[in-house]
Amino acid sequence: PKEQKASKKKELPKELRQDPPILRVLGSGLVALEPLLVGEPLVSEVCNFGVIRTLETDNLIALRDAKKNKNKKAKKAPEPRKSKTKVP
Repeated sequence: PKEQKASKKKELPKELRQDPPILRVLGSGLVALEPLLVGEPLVSEVCNFGVIRTLETDNLIALRDAKKNKNKKAKKAPEPRKSKTKVP
């Protein structure tokens, strides 16, 4: 038991690596800088560039649409007709 505790203490902590950030232009727009000229230390602007499309989201949308089309085809199959006459 003492040897196990000693070996655990000797283990070096894991090194964490950070990947470089992925830079991508999502859109562009004008920002009013008048508050800076007036003396404000901060300029705040809310930007909404819509939904970011990626290859993964495009694949998910294609799968969803394929399932919908498959279900529509299955529902269009003709059902056996029931007779309107009553059987005594």
